[in-house]
Formats: sequence, structure tokens, C-alpha cells
Amino acid sequence: MRSTAFTDQTCYRLQSIRDRLPELYHYSYSSYSQASFLYFGPYTILSQERPKQGDLLGPLLFCDTIQPVLTLLDSEPMLGYLDDVTIGVVHKILFQTSST
Repeated sequence: MRSTAFTDQTCYRLQSIRDRLPELYHYSYSSYSQASFLYFGPYTILSQERPKQGDLLGPLLFCDTIQPVLTLLDSEPMLGYLDDVTIGVVHKILFQTSST
């Protein structure tokens, strides 16, 4: 029997996918709405949080999560591809002279 693993993050992630990527919602729901069993030798671990290393949807879910944040930033330059993001900041140096 599998237990429900709905945390706030999982609910937010699934709602975001439903709203922004509806064609992937059913697949994502079946993948993340319940806990997974991880087997390590004689031990069984109940996995209830976020995608794991190597998860095929991991980079897509990351992009779906970070995209709204990136659109709010006013930064030049801003480059990104999947889970690699570079945000630059142009510094303006102001010189103030004082007379002595």
C-alpha cells in the first residue's frame, strides 16, 4: 500500500504543471502524487519529496518553477538553458569628487 505524499511543494508543483503544461499533468500526477519506495539492500525508504537525480522530468519541473521568478527580474544579461541559468548585473560606478 502506498501512502499519499502531498506536501505543499508537491501540490504547488502539480498545480503549476496543470496550469502551464496541461499536456503533462496526468503523467506528472501519476509520478509524483504518491510516495515511491526506494530499496537499498534490506532497507526500504519511502521517498516523498521532489524529483530525484536522473528523473527525466527533473529539468522540466525546475524550468517550470524558476520561469516566473526569471520573468520578474530586470537583469542584463540573462541566459538560460534547462537548469543552467546565468544572471548578470551591470554595475555603475559613481565617482564623487570632493574639494578640500
